[in-house]
Amino acid sequence: MVKSKRLKSFTCKQPQLRVDKYKCLHESLINGDVDAARLGKRIILPITFNGGPRYMMNNCKDAFAICKYAGYPSYFITMTYVCTIEFQKRGLLHAHILLFMSNEFKPKTPDDIDKHITAEIPDENERSNLHGTVQNYMVHGPCGPYNKNSPCMKNGSCSKFYPKEFRQRTLIDEAGFSKYRHTDNGQTVKKRGICTRQ
Repeated sequence: MVKSKRLKSFTCKQPQLRVDKYKCLHESLINGDVDAARLGKRIILPITFNGGPRYMMNNCKDAFAICKYAGYPSYFITMTYVCTIEFQKRGLLHAHILLFMSNEFKPKTPDDIDKHITAEIPDENERSNLHGTVQNYMVHGPCGPYNKNSPCMKNGSCSKFYPKEFRQRTLIDEAGFSKYRHTDNGQTVKKRGICTRQ
């Protein structure tokens, strides 16, 4: 209801927001709308509207500015069900958090990364709650031959490169990105009736 009232308020205040300088033709061309009959009336949301396109773009620019000043973040964390910042395409509310560590605490080696991050399926008997959480929220798919109509499928294969290959140790590539250790530990999860080890 609160968001609905805010949207109605922005609709009524379009002249005060001085949207005439940047709406209609300019935005239509950017969006690829070349048919004037399809344009209709556009409502421009200000940068202060939480979740709007200008709000999200401003956050993105802020993040780039911080990275330019402080370098690449040490950790990129996604937290679900804690604080709603934006919605994923899958509909899960989540917040993205970038952490910049000082040099003495910055992970520099694969062993440093393995102390904090794991990409393996937890043991169902020893850590049943964590195993259930991974099964419900952290497993991609199914896609590929099990679901050829999955949104991630492009030209007959998964555009997110699943299933990931097994890897005995974490690697850091030339660009500084981590490829996490993912050993074949025998653990599986079931997603929509399909067992997977990814």
